[in-house]
Amino acid sequence: MSPKALLLVAAAALLIRLGYLLSGPGSPVVGDSLGYHSYAVHLLDSGTYVNDEGERASRPPGYPVFLAGVYAVLGRAPAAVVAVQAALGAAACLLVALIAASVLAPPWPLLCGLAAAAYYGLFAPPAFLLAECLFSSLLALSFLALHRKRAFLFGLALAAVFLVRPEVLLFAGLAILVLPFLPGGGGRKGAAAAALGFVLLTAPWVVRNYAVFHRLVPSSSRGGISLYAGLQMPLERSGVPVEAFHMPAEGLSELEQDADYSRAFRALWGSLGWGLRLRAYAFNLLSHLYPFLPGYDLTFMLLLPLWLYGLWLARSRGELRAAALFVLLSIVLYTVFGGPASRYRQGYAPLLVVLAGAGAAELWTRGKTARLGLAGWGGLNLLVWLFSDSLRTAALAAKRAFFP
Repeated sequence: MSPKALLLVAAAALLIRLGYLLSGPGSPVVGDSLGYHSYAVHLLDSGTYVNDEGERASRPPGYPVFLAGVYAVLGRAPAAVVAVQAALGAAACLLVALIAASVLAPPWPLLCGLAAAAYYGLFAPPAFLLAECLFSSLLALSFLALHRKRAFLFGLALAAVFLVRPEVLLFAGLAILVLPFLPGGGGRKGAAAAALGFVLLTAPWVVRNYAVFHRLVPSSSRGGISLYAGLQMPLERSGVPVEAFHMPAEGLSELEQDADYSRAFRALWGSLGWGLRLRAYAFNLLSHLYPFLPGYDLTFMLLLPLWLYGLWLARSRGELRAAALFVLLSIVLYTVFGGPASRYRQGYAPLLVVLAGAGAAELWTRGKTARLGLAGWGGLNLLVWLFSDSLRTAALAAKRAFFP
């Protein structure tokens, strides 16, 4: 890509993010944000990775360490964090354009960069003290390294993504195994270099956890609660008579609490038939792809058929397979773990944009009919956006019909 094209992407991305921040979505330090903030403050004040509840690994260290770094340099204010994240998010759009330049011909890399700049799932996360902005930026960096045939940097960046959110581990293992078979993967030497980069960055966290807990804790101490929430919460929210959300007994350590949640999951699973189990995970999947947040996410819906087509193209286009694998694995994992939330799709948004660019580029070559179809889909979504309040009411009514 030309420097002018990259400058255009950077300017558009930064202006859109600053405009969104100035519109006042706010960055309250509550919920998950409070947990990340707590770890960061303790890290600065005592040099110890622990939160206010005394937990030592309920969150992986990536985002709290990032917060601590911003706090140390710019002060402990949410405004400082969101300003840094706005710049980081704009950089992610440049990375998207560069990844697209590795797999698509002009002008599609520029269009992918501009789409990333205007994509809600990429311009909204910087406004909040949550891990999605850092996650998506590091993920884009790892895929750029992959496409530039920098296997060691790919493994290193992927490890950084893992230290932000642990669900990356499954993809990392599979990616390193199949790297010798990917275009430009570098063969066995490339796979070994990627594995080395991944291990070098993750090893200190794993060793630290073993020293603290005297057992292997590769990511965090919250796997059990994520698995339990993925089954209990969708049932409760879809109106199924189900037990109240389980609370472990007081006095248990964080690992004992997590084991208790795992037992609660097995008990709940055993009490349900396959119909309710499938219903729960279908609710998670639909929530993950739900277009109302509560406003209509026009950008997600515009790209939806395009990245789905990009997934289909990955069957025969090796350069798209790693992105397709990451997206598919993410959708499966977020269907099973964590419960119903559309926010989870924001993490892998850079790859959605690249896949959507591949889908759009292929459709564009199909001639007038396909191009009219693209224009029609865009027009339909604009109509939905204009009448989103009424359509959201209809969507909720349809949801109640299936999940009363």
